[in-house]
Amino acid sequence: IITSLGQGDEVVHEMDSLTSNGVWASDTSGSDATTLTEDTTKAKTGSSSLKFNIDVSQSGNNYARIYTSTALTTSIDASDYEDTGSLRFWLGLHSFSSTQLGYITNIELRWGSDSSNYWSDTTSTNITGGSLTAAWNRLNFNWSEATESGSPDASALDYFEIKINYSVSMTDVNNIRVDQIKIFNPQDMELVYFSKYLVTKSGVLQQHFTTSTVDTTELLILPDQHLNLFINLALQI
Repeated sequence: IITSLGQGDEVVHEMDSLTSNGVWASDTSGSDATTLTEDTTKAKTGSSSLKFNIDVSQSGNNYARIYTSTALTTSIDASDYEDTGSLRFWLGLHSFSSTQLGYITNIELRWGSDSSNYWSDTTSTNITGGSLTAAWNRLNFNWSEATESGSPDASALDYFEIKINYSVSMTDVNNIRVDQIKIFNPQDMELVYFSKYLVTKSGVLQQHFTTSTVDTTELLILPDQHLNLFINLALQI
């Protein structure tokens, strides 16, 4: 479980600036992403976000891609997160119509040493498993589910890429925003919960006591602190 009390999280990039830690750029030849700019008017975290448009006639390819064209100045040592951690960032789709949202196939995140050595994972939902909406969407990418290409080095991550894949039906859309990439490790937690089986009969689970006759082999398996709840229920019946 990833919680605020987890085993640690780290900001990979604030995405407040194009050049403050490496250089972010849009792929204007191989993708439909137009020139990437800083947006100081709308941000999910910090003072700014990064913004670009989609021009579907620009490349003829059905995706829009931004990436670190110059490696991060301060690389990320993610050795403790490898194969267990999750990466997350904010994607603003405020200008998308419901029809355009339906054209999105998935969002891909790549992280690694360079454009040839990286891990990649995709998602087509927000972090809670819901549909993408015309608002800020937080996206989650699990390292354990990622595909490895080449020989990336988890101790020195300095290349990142965000790619929006869509169908051939996609139309032009403006003001796509991205903000703050973070990496998390989950917190191991032991959860105690009730099932529908509250009674054992000679060691076999069953949902309730036999009501017609008393069977002394039947035992209530509720924790002791909840016995009064059971007694109150019995009294009501």
